[in-house]
Amino acid sequence: SELPAERLRQLYPDQELRRLTPHSLATLDDLEKDLEFTRRRGYAVNSFESEPGVRTVAVAVPGEARPWRAAVTVAAPGDRLPDEQIGRVAEVLRQAMQELIRQSPG
Repeated sequence: SELPAERLRQLYPDQELRRLTPHSLATLDDLEKDLEFTRRRGYAVNSFESEPGVRTVAVAVPGEARPWRAAVTVAAPGDRLPDEQIGRVAEVLRQAMQELIRQSPG
């Protein structure tokens, strides 16, 4: 979600995206809208978009000064990570991300 729009368009020059599952985002416009929502919400959710039956929640580790980019992620079978638990999982991931930053050198 931190990728600039210009770089996103370089990576995905076609409007149509290759879908991995029936739940995958289909167009670049869909992806841009999803990324904007992710930025506002503060965490990403992938509900069966990459792998059937698998749901993930992720929080980006901020820090342009770091030589690496990272995210803290949880992946689980969709029936074990229902919609009503996603916000709580995201909060735990935020706490883990903050601890990671605290313990990182520099």
